Amino acid sequence: MYLWASREDAERMYSDAWRQGIAARFGAPPQIEYFDTPLVVDNSVDTLRSSTRV
Repeated sequence: MYLWASREDAERMYSDAWRQGIAARFGAPPQIEYFDTPLVVDNSVDTLRSSTRV
């Protein structure tokens, strides 16, 4: 599982070339699912980030 700043950032990473490389390496195409994350707890800097405005 990876946390991207935006879906666009993730989609840039998971290009056709990347997908082909994974399929060649592991013998099957990757399965990618996207989830919205309403809250991120970052314990390393003691902060919360929310995608909703209160």
